[in-house]
Amino acid sequence: MRGQLSFENLVLSLVAVVLIMISLAALVTIKDNAGKTFDSVSFKASAARIEAVANEVRALGHGNSRVVYLESPLFLESVPQGARATYESNSISFRSSCTVVDSNKLEGRTEIRNEKGKIVAE
Repeated sequence: MRGQLSFENLVLSLVAVVLIMISLAALVTIKDNAGKTFDSVSFKASAARIEAVANEVRALGHGNSRVVYLESPLFLESVPQGARATYESNSISFRSSCTVVDSNKLEGRTEIRNEKGKIVAE
């Protein structure tokens, strides 16, 4: 009788350990997905901020500039009829009536200025 009781406890313990392992695997997956989603939202917010400030500087004319703080790093490149913000697997395009000069990696404090109708970000 005592051997059977020990075997039942062993099986119950094994089942509990398996359930804990499955739960931990699910939590790790959820954490990874949440991190990717946060990175994507931060990138989109930074790209939208760049677009808004670029349009504002364009409207103000030559010699004007604004400083913007980006939550996520990105690259800005010129495309026909606008610009594209990219970083890793994220990419967003926006329209602009003036030329956007390609940039190096932008992150943190970024200055956007209008130089004779060209939008420059540094």
